[in-house]
Amino acid sequence: MPSNKNELRKTGFSKDGKHAQSQIVLGLLVSAGGYPLAYSIHEGNKYEERHTMLPVVENFVKPFALNDFVAVADSGLMNSENI
Repeated sequence: MPSNKNELRKTGFSKDGKHAQSQIVLGLLVSAGGYPLAYSIHEGNKYEERHTMLPVVENFVKPFALNDFVAVADSGLMNSENI
């Protein structure tokens, strides 16, 4: 992960058409009760589908020994490879 918080802010693909604005990619793990347990942050110019979703899931599954979980994502991330 970048050492400087500003290194995370990159212009990337924007589904809202805001391509000139910087962004970050955030993965969040919450409990069944909705309490935050862990997060993962990536640069805003990372291609979500192949470079963020699976690594984020893997980073959550191992330390929390998850056997069963629900992934919530937009349709761009929920392709056959990620499922």
